[in-house]
Amino acid sequence: TVAGDGATSNALAFTIGFPVPATSSAGILNAASSLPAIAPGTLIAIYGTNLAAGTAQFSAAPLPVLLGGTSVSINGTPVPLLYASPGQVNAQVPYETKVGTAKLIVTSNGVSSAAVNFEVAATGPGIFTQQPGTHVLALNLADGTLNASQTPARPGQYITAYLTGQGAVNPPVTTGDVAPSSPPFPVPVAPVVVKIGGQIASVPFAGLAPGFIGLLQINVQIPDAAPTGEQSFDVSIGGVAAASAVISIAPKQ
Repeated sequence: TVAGDGATSNALAFTIGFPVPATSSAGILNAASSLPAIAPGTLIAIYGTNLAAGTAQFSAAPLPVLLGGTSVSINGTPVPLLYASPGQVNAQVPYETKVGTAKLIVTSNGVSSAAVNFEVAATGPGIFTQQPGTHVLALNLADGTLNASQTPARPGQYITAYLTGQGAVNPPVTTGDVAPSSPPFPVPVAPVVVKIGGQIASVPFAGLAPGFIGLLQINVQIPDAAPTGEQSFDVSIGGVAAASAVISIAPKQ
């Protein structure tokens, strides 16, 4: 209505619609590396605008496909969601997603974005690092401390690091659900290779982290002849290299 000079107009109805969500190919990234390295099963971050009306986070597994009024589909398949906010949605790419060009759509409160294409590879590893920076997020298995310059690992000792983007696993797991906590543990179909300070390291275990969703756990032995100090930590899966990280190594006792 409009009022003026003591009079009020007649009332007319109109509709206020929800804003249209929008993202782009550049806004669909590996959640660990923030790079466009994406494979089936990868944890991803989707950046854009109007992706959700508010902020919501999953509370239990299996992950929901509708979170705070927001849903995501990849090639028409509903995607499990970990977190939704107006500017960012965290999700897991379904293991069933085919390698090649995929189509992603975000829907918020019944309003859908334009379809966005992004590339899916057989493997697309990303190493989780301590933020900010590139120091690997790893536990020293000798005492359970977080690997850091003040708490380095020593040659011969073991560390556990975490990644996402390993691709297919065997035995298969359900997208959006936790990895089993007892054998058989799902392991990557593609081979995992780790180098520390340029030296090949032994990897006695590489498999989905028990009790977690979309998280690859690798147990790595520091090479006996590893150089000391801040050294490169490089992982490749199926011949595809993750962005290099850094690990702290102390002299051998």
